[in-house]
Amino acid sequence: MEYALVIASVVAAGAAAYGAYQEGQAKQQAGRAEAQNAEMEASNRQQEGAEARERERTGNFRRMGTLRARLAQSGSLSETGTPLSVLGEHSANLEMRIQDAARSSSIQAAGLRHQAAMARWEGDQAAKAGTIKAVATFASGLAQSGSSYTQGVNQGLQPDTFNLYRTRTIE
Repeated sequence: MEYALVIASVVAAGAAAYGAYQEGQAKQQAGRAEAQNAEMEASNRQQEGAEARERERTGNFRRMGTLRARLAQSGSLSETGTPLSVLGEHSANLEMRIQDAARSSSIQAAGLRHQAAMARWEGDQAAKAGTIKAVATFASGLAQSGSSYTQGVNQGLQPDTFNLYRTRTIE
């Protein structure tokens, strides 16, 4: 009967260790899934930024064409002078807005990629911690089982199986 308790204690330690290991593995998988989602979001942000820049450039080209046509229609468009300077400045401002938007989408994408790397790292650390916890739990359970067994032997409750191979004197 006492052996059954020791065996049950060892099995319980093994089950607890397996649970700790599985918990770490689950956290690692969750971290990888979170990282994959963040990377996909980063790619989407960059793609959206590129598409927005292209749309904005097309719109700017049309606006500049409309502005040139109005200036030409009014007769104030010439090869040099103030109207041409205004057109150049307006064009530069429009392009600056495009570049600002591009930088913003790049920064957002980089932030999401960093978040992905952190999620992956955290998941890996959780897996390592789960493995360490599993080993420690199992070792602790074995130590407790051994201690219980030793106490039982010292109290005379369980046979000392370690002395089975000793020579016994016949009385």
